[in-house]
Amino acid sequence: MLTTVEELDIPQFKNNFDKASEFYWNNGFHIEENLFADEICDELIKDSKNFENFSNNTFVPEQQIHQKNNISLKMMKNNILVDVIQKLISKNEEIFGIQSTFFYGIPGTSGSSKHQDGLWVQPEDANGFISAWTALDDLLEDNIGNLVVYESSHKDGRLEVREDDKKEVAFQIKGLVKYQSVMKKDYKEHVIKIRKGSTVLLHSNVVHGSIPNTSEKNRYALLLTYVRDGMGFREGREAKRTKTSLK
Repeated sequence: MLTTVEELDIPQFKNNFDKASEFYWNNGFHIEENLFADEICDELIKDSKNFENFSNNTFVPEQQIHQKNNISLKMMKNNILVDVIQKLISKNEEIFGIQSTFFYGIPGTSGSSKHQDGLWVQPEDANGFISAWTALDDLLEDNIGNLVVYESSHKDGRLEVREDDKKEVAFQIKGLVKYQSVMKKDYKEHVIKIRKGSTVLLHSNVVHGSIPNTSEKNRYALLLTYVRDGMGFREGREAKRTKTSLK
């Protein structure tokens, strides 16, 4: 089913933190609207014309762009976002950004398989790691590569993974297409429709993916991930995750 904040009646952190927090922990995800201004989203898209995979026409998602791009670093350090994440996962410890991924999502991009971000990061505490996925343009159609989230799937912990070498990969990170979490039961599926600058927060164990982009426009998005200090996590051969101060 297509899902918006209004359809799910999702309380907003800006209005009622306790109710929004309850929604996140119960469902494994949350949508916060209008977290980023249109202007900063536009600036990052403009900057992406200088990124490596735009220049070489592969359009594979760019990893760790915050290490060399000031706009994405500014978004990672967004005060409102950091404050929400601090309250959700910190347990009075400092939090750090550890990854940024920019998605071009050009027409024809493969959807990502059902997966848990914790599969790749392997945090010592699943509740101490969180992903923030932001739409950089309006994603209001139902065929633009929408994010798909499986409600409350995080409650089953880390799941087994199955590899499917037969899946074709186009303009996408190979592992996101080839590896799929094996869900223990049928969870309610939400195909997310959100406006530019809105952010989906994802628990490390919530199962999610995306549908192929069969539209005629790009599905621009930025993924940022955060971890509580003192926890071990997987750096990764490709992602090469390292702690970034948010101060």
